[in-house]
Amino acid sequence: MGCSCFPPFGWIRSVPTLPVCPIPLYRRSSLTSSVFVFICPMHKQLYMALFVLVQVWTIFIHDGDMVSGSWWEQYINSPAHHTLHHLYFTCNYGQYFTWADSHYDSYREPEDALDPLHAAIANMQKKGLADKDGNPIKQIKKDQ
Repeated sequence: MGCSCFPPFGWIRSVPTLPVCPIPLYRRSSLTSSVFVFICPMHKQLYMALFVLVQVWTIFIHDGDMVSGSWWEQYINSPAHHTLHHLYFTCNYGQYFTWADSHYDSYREPEDALDPLHAAIANMQKKGLADKDGNPIKQIKKDQ
């Protein structure tokens, strides 16, 4: 498929460009935002501004960065919260804020130990592909 929104890593990995994807199967994910304007009418410029903001937010929370520790993370979902949501599927359901997850006991605090990058680096070190600091080791290609 020649579409940039086709998920090359399978169904588990989320793709931030799904709401603007032309493939009908993926377009279903944006159905709520498309139907919302019929329930709550708004000016077309406001709709487009909100659409752009939602796209930026979606890309922001799907960057997979597990950096945490900011004071605002207790109120607003960060990429670390959303990465945990995609890793466990049992926590951090909130789209923008953490209050509902805290209220319904589905909130999971991002911790450095939960970062999947640490396991990946440890696996690379075990295979001899990374040094003790996690930097990649150049592999020498063998001639056949």
